[in-house]
Amino acid sequence: MVNMWTQAIDPDFCFWTNLAVRKIISNGVYLGMAISNRFKVTEPGTGKTAPRPKDEWIIVPDAHVPLVSESDFKKAQLILPKKKYNGEPAHIFGSKVRCPACGHAMTRYTRQNPRFKCGTAKYTDHYGCREHSVLQSDLEKTVLASIKAYAAAAVDREELMLAALSRGESEKAELAERIRTEENAVRLLEESVAKNFTALVSGKLTRDAFVSKKRVITATVTQKNAELKALRERLHDITVGKENIELGIAELRPMLTIDGLSRELVDMMIDKILVHGENDVEIVWAARFAADLGT
Repeated sequence: MVNMWTQAIDPDFCFWTNLAVRKIISNGVYLGMAISNRFKVTEPGTGKTAPRPKDEWIIVPDAHVPLVSESDFKKAQLILPKKKYNGEPAHIFGSKVRCPACGHAMTRYTRQNPRFKCGTAKYTDHYGCREHSVLQSDLEKTVLASIKAYAAAAVDREELMLAALSRGESEKAELAERIRTEENAVRLLEESVAKNFTALVSGKLTRDAFVSKKRVITATVTQKNAELKALRERLHDITVGKENIELGIAELRPMLTIDGLSRELVDMMIDKILVHGENDVEIVWAARFAADLGT
């Protein structure tokens, strides 16, 4: 099994956790049910999902031979502590806070100030997980400062690129003028073919002369159309590139003055947060923003 978050996990090593046992005991599949529609896609194309409320599940009883009796299953449900789930993560980081050793989501403890700690070490020392923890309030401050620093660097970079493109406005005007000139030349050449055909019909031009002229004109038009394509692509790159940069700056600039995090902002910008120590946090940016950083 490959851990999608950080590293390869030993496929021959498994361990029991409270959550794993709870999932087995509460799973109606062992009672002979077929259950579907338990999860919904949260971000199409990414493979990310979230649990649906139980009243949205599609449950088919007696779909296969049960592994436990109904009475035993009901007794197990009575033993389980009640746990409510409203379909949404309980905090702004969701499952993004990860242990860099085992790759699992760190457990959030809320008895006092909410803090994150790797729960794997409680079950096994196989991965060498450390016992450190980090306060959620400290993590929020670190992430907020990192997002603002990222935004500041990105805005500076984008503004430099915008300034360079603005200096190319004269090139943009020259390109537009060259395109108009070449388009007019192509139009005149195509009109000359029609005039030569009229001359051929009226006997003022021989067939051989018409074919020869048409061949030269066709080759010239082909060449000019190729030049026009290159000119238009260059003009498009300058125009669209400037628009995209302006949009990027407009999106990033508000991040310079934010005074708090939101779940939407964290989901948009951050892939995961690796806690190496209480004061050692590594932010792995979402693919879009990591590409902007060249990481």
